[in-house]
Amino acid sequence: MSTVRSNKRYLQQDQRFSIGFVGNEKRFNVAITRAQAGLIVVGDPDVLSLDPIWRRFLLYVHDNGGWCGEPLENVDSLRDENFDPAQAARDEMQDIIESFGALSGVDTST
Repeated sequence: MSTVRSNKRYLQQDQRFSIGFVGNEKRFNVAITRAQAGLIVVGDPDVLSLDPIWRRFLLYVHDNGGWCGEPLENVDSLRDENFDPAQAARDEMQDIIESFGALSGVDTST
């Protein structure tokens, strides 16, 4: 199963317009329960973890030895009930924008 979205640049658009099945509980359920022999999910865990249901699924897969590919970063913060991955992604993007502005000499503070 491909979850399609893997770019943090589109996070605000995705949240605003509820694009695709990634944020839809019923579609998530159908997607992960129809496999008969196995399930491989391809996607960006940083993006998927923005959704609470996907975050729990990612932790389940990780904790039960099904994780492959790049290591799941911030596992402990994903377990924290008070952790807001959307805010963390916004903060990260703001840091990137500010770094870019500092490099280019453009004022990005507005």
